[in-house]
Amino acid sequence: MSTNDSRTHKSMMNASISLLFYFINIVVGFLLRRYTLHALGGEITGMKSTIQNFLGMLSITELGVGTAIAYALYKPLHNRDITEINEIISVQGWFYRRIALIFALGACTIMAFFPYIFEKADVPMWMTYATFIVILFNSMAGYLINYRSSVLYADQKGYKLTIYTQSVYIGKNLLQSIALLIIKDLNTAYATFLILEFLLSLWGIYILEIVLRREYPWLKPQPGKGKELLHKYQFIITKTKQLFVHQLAGVVLNNSGSAIIYAFTSLTLVSKYDNYMMLALSLNNLSHQALNSINAGIGSLVAEGDIKRIKSFFWELLSLKYYLATVLCFGLLMFSHPFVTLWVGEEYLLENSILLLISLFIFIGITRTTDAFTTAYGLFDDIWAPATECLLNLILSISLGYFFGLHGIIIGVITSLILIVKIWKPYYLFHRGFQTSAIEYWKRYIKYPLVSWGILCICFYFLPPLISHFDTFPKLVLAGILYSILFAIVLFGIYYKMDPSFKNISLRLYQAVIKRLFSFLYKKGQ
Repeated sequence: MSTNDSRTHKSMMNASISLLFYFINIVVGFLLRRYTLHALGGEITGMKSTIQNFLGMLSITELGVGTAIAYALYKPLHNRDITEINEIISVQGWFYRRIALIFALGACTIMAFFPYIFEKADVPMWMTYATFIVILFNSMAGYLINYRSSVLYADQKGYKLTIYTQSVYIGKNLLQSIALLIIKDLNTAYATFLILEFLLSLWGIYILEIVLRREYPWLKPQPGKGKELLHKYQFIITKTKQLFVHQLAGVVLNNSGSAIIYAFTSLTLVSKYDNYMMLALSLNNLSHQALNSINAGIGSLVAEGDIKRIKSFFWELLSLKYYLATVLCFGLLMFSHPFVTLWVGEEYLLENSILLLISLFIFIGITRTTDAFTTAYGLFDDIWAPATECLLNLILSISLGYFFGLHGIIIGVITSLILIVKIWKPYYLFHRGFQTSAIEYWKRYIKYPLVSWGILCICFYFLPPLISHFDTFPKLVLAGILYSILFAIVLFGIYYKMDPSFKNISLRLYQAVIKRLFSFLYKKGQ
């Protein structure tokens, strides 16, 4: 099997397994959310989301080491240099031990202020502390044990771990749903919920150990020697310093929302917002599961150094992401309100204008294409960009949130994303990575958002009356599938005629799927 075929095969395997478990997780996750809201109420659910955001913000202590390590692993994995791989993972382990200590100290400091943070919340304090400790344990495990999974993902073998870890995650959610359904006492139900979270996290760690031993029996990192090896891998420190600010921007963007909403409103509105974000992020994660498995392949492609092939694949991936984002946002815009009504009740509905803003936020997230390429090139020295994004995000979200509430908070986030992710990042990649003018990008790029959002706005204005009568889950799901398929077919025709890059990747994906199917059927017939 050629290098290109192997890369395609691994990407297809990662995408297939990830998508399979993703769809199962959607069903189980929404069931758990439904039972959580009905059994525990909006206040406790909002408290849990707020705590997750607090600990998410503490992940800034990771400093970007994981991304720097992934970049460092591409070449030795390509060359199968076992010694270098072990040394790099040893350096990562050494870093993560120290990060875990800082993370724990920061967590304890935040926990000391819980009586003031949750003063206006109608939630027993033991629940806030217990929730914080269980989620903290999961985060610490990632730093002290699970970091070795970096090798699997950089080697495009993440699907081998996904099969087991996602099975544990599904089992955990099912057990938690059952516990909330059958245990009527609120305190006992939530205690059981947290115990299951803790025990099944331990089981996930055990499974990771088994998979790593089977796939890489030679992988024996020695974190104690990490400091000695740093002189050999100084570029990891350089990249980490650059990535720190990038990491900061990502942490603020992903974890400040609930805290800011809570500051200006209530935990109940946090719950409403989180319901819609759960829907939106499910679609965002769908695109990531389908496409992010190729990130390691991009690293391998960049390592080969053929700029013509790299740029060609960039355009193909960009067009595919815009197509996928448009289809997914169509489903979000058309079916979120009726879904939320049937799922958790009309009292959790948000305004149409909020739904449009959430859809735009997710659209920008799905269509982020430059990140995988800048990571593959090791381009992290534009530290002013994430710093600016972080400051803009906080300043705009807080100031606009003060005057316009939830609308202003989301607009602040979107504005910072457009300025940095959609304007600066493409220029940076073309100038420093592809070493060519970014004018080519702007000429080819502008048609995608114009066409996509023109079609989405027309649909959002005219179609809602056609789906308002679907008042049961089976009817709504069937309508969602049929409408989305019809929309995807029409949009496919438009994109196929509009862009040769989309046509190329469509044909390549079609051939890859058909080839795998015939190969599978042939083996079955033997």
